[in-house]
Amino acid sequence: MDYFSEKFASVYIPKKELSLDEGTMAWRGRLSFKVYNPNKPDKYGVKFYMLAEGTSGYIYKYDVYCGIGKTTGATVMGLMAPLVNKGYHLYMDNYYNSVSLTEQLREVGVYTCGTLRLQRGAPKDLQQVVKGKMATDTTLYMRKDNTFVIVWKDKRPVSVITNIHNADTTQAQRRKRVSKRDGRTGVEIVKMNKPKAIVDYNKFMKGVDHFDQMVKYYEFARKTHKWTKKITFYFLQMAMHNAYALYNHSSTDTKKLTLLEFHAVGIKALLAWNSEE
Repeated sequence: MDYFSEKFASVYIPKKELSLDEGTMAWRGRLSFKVYNPNKPDKYGVKFYMLAEGTSGYIYKYDVYCGIGKTTGATVMGLMAPLVNKGYHLYMDNYYNSVSLTEQLREVGVYTCGTLRLQRGAPKDLQQVVKGKMATDTTLYMRKDNTFVIVWKDKRPVSVITNIHNADTTQAQRRKRVSKRDGRTGVEIVKMNKPKAIVDYNKFMKGVDHFDQMVKYYEFARKTHKWTKKITFYFLQMAMHNAYALYNHSSTDTKKLTLLEFHAVGIKALLAWNSEE
């Protein structure tokens, strides 16, 4: 685990936008630190905290949740430790975000953006507004220095905290289901003023989800009674995904290999490898 973590961080410098999220390695056997997460495709398994490039899904660094030890804030600071004071933008969801963590990361030169549970340090006035009625397509915000807490109402209130953006909005579109006079339903395009912070959050928060999607296409882990064997293959799959991300980033091929073709090339290279050469 340490070898792959160090190798991923040493061979590639990620772009400015990073995303932090959880990944799950499926496991239904007996294991003291197995977790249950109903929001993931694999609901039972070993949980990973993953720091990924926001666009390519390259896993730069990761940590395994073992049931005890670090707080959420300490986990985030540990993953970001090699990248402090370099101006990176970190996107996280409300599982991690808080006003205190945002300020702590800003002190070490890391800018953050993400959804926020308002009870984690947001102004009391905004918390009271969200409990009441808000008109659709309304944006409210409060700020302290360069940190903004923004509440935007679409179908329901969405709250974000950011020190990357201000409270500016941009015009966006979404589909809305409407009922016609004849009883049928249709879809119409609705224009709205969406905060730029939410637009960028939706754009750059997909790094770990992209990794989860890619490893499912050609998964080479097999059923086993030993979780150590399963997690070893999971690390290998992670390495293969990162190698493919680097190939797409650096290759000058006119026609690039598909993911399946890249897997075949990697497998043949491993079969031909000779440790004595």
